[in-house]
Amino acid sequence: MGKLRIRGRICQLAGVCAGLWLGIAAAAEADAVRPAPEVIRFNGILRGFNLTPPVQSEGLGTAQMALTGAEVMWIVSFYGLSSPPTGVYIHGPADLEEKPAAASRQAKDSPVLFDLGTNGKPAGRNNWLVGKASLSAAQLADLNAGKWYVMVHSETLPQGELRGAIKPFEIK
Repeated sequence: MGKLRIRGRICQLAGVCAGLWLGIAAAAEADAVRPAPEVIRFNGILRGFNLTPPVQSEGLGTAQMALTGAEVMWIVSFYGLSSPPTGVYIHGPADLEEKPAAASRQAKDSPVLFDLGTNGKPAGRNNWLVGKASLSAAQLADLNAGKWYVMVHSETLPQGELRGAIKPFEIK
């Protein structure tokens, strides 16, 4: 009778182990088939000649963005500004309609969507900024339509030293 109890306990233990193993295997399989969220990438080159009217600047910058669902993350970097930056902003939605040259010189900036700040660092002439934000449906549509741009303002050029349109990233 004692041997039967031991065999019964071994069978129970084996059943528990098999159940745990099947549960772990099922959980691993569920993780394996869960699709990764789609990431849509955007980028832009920041230059002085992208402003209206264009400005002379030795500065150069880039903006990289990744959109996952309704959350956007960015890395904006720049160097060679004429003076320390006074503001770095994402603007939108930009008016994409063609305008005569004389009218475009009178162009006004679109509203500021996000103040990128300075990441708590002193605002030097060479800098990089990272951040993220949740987007409204309208902001999401404007970003996907290429209606956002980044502007870097400086002490020397308070109306803007660098600007770059944010467009979907395309490999050519």
